[in-house]
Order: sequence, then C-alpha cells, then structure tokens
Amino acid sequence: MMKMTYQKLSKIYRNTQFLKKHKIISMILAYFIVGIIYDITGYLYNIIIGREVVFSPLISIPLGSLFWPVMIYADLKHIGVMPQDVLALISVILFVTILLKNEK
Repeated sequence: MMKMTYQKLSKIYRNTQFLKKHKIISMILAYFIVGIIYDITGYLYNIIIGREVVFSPLISIPLGSLFWPVMIYADLKHIGVMPQDVLALISVILFVTILLKNEK
C-alpha cells in the first residue's frame, strides 16, 4: 500500500486551496472537461453503432469542447436524448456539486 506522507497531503491540500481561491479557473476547467467528456462519448458512440466518423478527433474534440452546450441543445431538439447528452448533463451536475461543496 502507498503511504501518504505529510508532504503529499500538504500538496493535495494546497491544490484544493488554489481551486477554492480561484473559482473562475475551476469553472473554466470544469467547462472544458465536460466538453471533452461529451465529445469523446459521442465519438465512441458513433464507432460502436457503426456510424461513419466525419471529422478527426483532433479537430472535433477541441471545437466540441468549446461549443458543447449548443450541441446538446441541438441533439435534444432535433434528434432526441443520446448517451453523450446524458453523460454530459451528469458530469455538469457532478461538477456543480463539487464546486459548491468546495465553497464551504
């Protein structure tokens, strides 16, 4: 088993203090992480069902991580609920609870 030394624990504590002090950085980081989760899930879903992947992940993931809320809206409006929508919304809820929990 791995022993947690005082230095490791203090380093972890300092990292969480940084996120507590800089809320905007943690919100931007959470936004991009949710976008990456959305894009990777959509890419894997297309591969699993056998649909042709139009754009390379090198292009689609950076662009999709910026505009994922618009794509979720378009999916829900025109296609319906897809697995990447559900996973992205779950991760948004998870990040909101983590950010609110760190506020205390």
